[in-house]
Amino acid sequence: MVFDTPYAGWHHPDHERQMTKEVAAWHDDEPEMEYQIADALRQRGHEVLLIGVSDDLQYLVRSLDEMRP
Repeated sequence: MVFDTPYAGWHHPDHERQMTKEVAAWHDDEPEMEYQIADALRQRGHEVLLIGVSDDLQYLVRSLDEMRP
C-alpha cells in the first residue's frame, strides 16, 4: 500500500508499529486513513506492505522492485 507520509526515512516496520499503536488507541483518536485501510485489509486476510513516500520517489521505485509480488 503506497501513501504520502510526513515521516521521511520510515520503512515498513516503522509504519507497522505506528499503525498498531494508532489502531489500538482507536477509541480515543481515529487512526490515519492509510492505517485504517491497511488494518481492514489485514483483518480480511490480505498481506499488506506499507510504503510511505515523503520526498524520495526513488524509495518507492526500490521498494516496489524489491517486493515483486
